Amino acid sequence: MMNINENLTYKNYACKKYINVGYPNILPIIYSTSTYFNPITNANVIILYGDNFREYSTLRFGNVEPSFVFISSQQIEFYVPSIYSSGTHPIQLWGGNMVSNIFYHLLE
Repeated sequence: MMNINENLTYKNYACKKYINVGYPNILPIIYSTSTYFNPITNANVIILYGDNFREYSTLRFGNVEPSFVFISSQQIEFYVPSIYSSGTHPIQLWGGNMVSNIFYHLLE
């Protein structure tokens, strides 16, 4: 008979150790972005596409943490803060203690 804890153990390649966490920690991953202009608010909206997004995530765009709309575990939308103009800006998500990749979005 298999011990239930054996099912919960996975290899953490970053640490090169076996750890038991009780549930799988899944990193949020940003694959791509797109932008559209909202004429009602007179602002750009960025859409993030990826996997493992969470409603309780924290979003960072450049040096600010804008509010966002959680669409699904694969899509989040947010307004570009007015302090940002054209250029390339980093985007990153925190979901609990799990941090996504940094995705660089070109704002035109």
